[in-house]
Amino acid sequence: MSKHYVNAEEYRLPLHVELLPEGKYLATSKSLPGLVAQGDTVAETISIAQDVAKQIIAVIRENGGPLPKSLKAVSSRFEIETAVAI
Repeated sequence: MSKHYVNAEEYRLPLHVELLPEGKYLATSKSLPGLVAQGDTVAETISIAQDVAKQIIAVIRENGGPLPKSLKAVSSRFEIETAVAI
């Protein structure tokens, strides 16, 4: 059985994540206006932000609009920071 892979478009999306006074995390992005995500952990907040970004991009495309120029396509090599809970 052979595997088939779909080449999905992927973009690097800078996120600003901050800890709110009530203990939740908030993510926003200057690169994708309207993106606001909140979660109990950094990992959950980033996951929610990814889902929100997909929805925003889908609406932009449905309306025939261009994606923000600040979104950069994922290249074959790049660095990313991630949070690891221990």
